[in-house]
Amino acid sequence: MTETEKKSRAFFLGEGFLPADIHAHPLLRDYQRDTLIAEMSAALILTWAFNYNGLYKVLNGILTIVYFNEKLPVYFTLHRLPETPASAVRRTVDALYDLSRKAGLSFLQIRCIEERFLNEYESMDGYEIQTEYRDYDSEYAYRTVDFLELKGSVNLNKRQRLTKLFKRQSVSFRPITNKDAGVCLEIQNKWCDDKDCAICASYIGCEKKALEVMVAIFDERFHKGLFLCYDGVPAGYVIGETLNAKTGMAYFAKSPIQNYFLYLLYMLTKTCFSDIEYVNLDSDVGNPGLRMFKTHLGVYELWRKYICTYRKKEDNAP
Repeated sequence: MTETEKKSRAFFLGEGFLPADIHAHPLLRDYQRDTLIAEMSAALILTWAFNYNGLYKVLNGILTIVYFNEKLPVYFTLHRLPETPASAVRRTVDALYDLSRKAGLSFLQIRCIEERFLNEYESMDGYEIQTEYRDYDSEYAYRTVDFLELKGSVNLNKRQRLTKLFKRQSVSFRPITNKDAGVCLEIQNKWCDDKDCAICASYIGCEKKALEVMVAIFDERFHKGLFLCYDGVPAGYVIGETLNAKTGMAYFAKSPIQNYFLYLLYMLTKTCFSDIEYVNLDSDVGNPGLRMFKTHLGVYELWRKYICTYRKKEDNAP
């Protein structure tokens, strides 16, 4: 964090905001019931929190989180329950704007706004509002039926690869439990052995650190996980979660053995998400390799996350 960000963060701590760490997991889970966006889920917030120094507080029944990362302006996310009225959103935006100004910030920025809620955030009078989105922030969502069937010539190569893997008697799967979730870290370490840390972490940070948090909060009652076993020994893992009747999330998947990544995602979807509508694989974070993989994985929808930046005319007068 920059010195300015440190001062702003200290201000919010003084206003009763608390660190968004694993102790906040139960509260964050309660607020993710209606979310469609992976980045708004409790698991992703907490696993990558070390990168963003997040603080949270409930205002007007809305869970608000403020993030501090020197690569981005200070920004907020608002987490609402399904029954939250638009009027509570307005009151919260007003409160956060006043707090932001007192913290020395020249504007209020709210990120990760779902398209279905965008009108509420854009129709607040008294503000100059700038709305934007970025393609690399949009999240890739696949209908589970399309993902599992892999129909058409575009999916021929994937069907052939999966068919070969299905025939391998040495390959099996078993659920990840609370007791053996730590084995994921052993697999991740093997995957990391031949990787350049600086390059790997250049987009969103160290995935191994994020996985350590995921293992710490892993709960088989609601998290979904599978080990890919080769001759009975875990050689890959995939972790996700069913958020609601519409959406499942795939958070982490790794195997040091080449060509098993698709197999892991397929088996997670088949085993854990076959009765829901979509599986969300998050964004490509601007990584060309991830973009190539996700755009060629099958028929997909891009779920946009919007950014609204608020300024008041009187606050920006010379």
